[in-house]
Amino acid sequence: MTLYHSSTIDYPNNSIIPTGNWGNFLFKIGLEHQSWNREMALEAVRAWHFPHKPSRLKSTFACDNLETMKCYHSKNNPDGFIYEVSIEDNTAPVHKGDFNAIEPLSSVSYNMWQIANLYWEYGLKTSVETWENIECSEIVLASPLRVIRKVTR
Repeated sequence: MTLYHSSTIDYPNNSIIPTGNWGNFLFKIGLEHQSWNREMALEAVRAWHFPHKPSRLKSTFACDNLETMKCYHSKNNPDGFIYEVSIEDNTAPVHKGDFNAIEPLSSVSYNMWQIANLYWEYGLKTSVETWENIECSEIVLASPLRVIRKVTR
């Protein structure tokens, strides 16, 4: 399965993107990170209700089509690179969620705990106003990713 990953790291072809980069970055900054509370709520709900799903803090992230990754990239990582990647461990747990529905949104009246449940159920699907017809789906993988090629900066 071809996937796409966004990173600020300039990876060469055939290199491995390890799991846990997001979690390591978050824990390095700690409570001061703007996403700390959100990620702790997502992790608490996952551990309690969805323990078979991969932890966002110990995983890699990708999108299953290039247009979705371009949407994510423009919104969340415009200075990074987009890579075409493959899964290294096809037996590792995988989750599909909405990268836009990971915290309370002005368009819905759910609190953070409800959002977290919906995220792990993939029960809330959103789009970005400037990217019509793009579903904001992300793939969370408990597997490293292998870089096939750099798609764009």
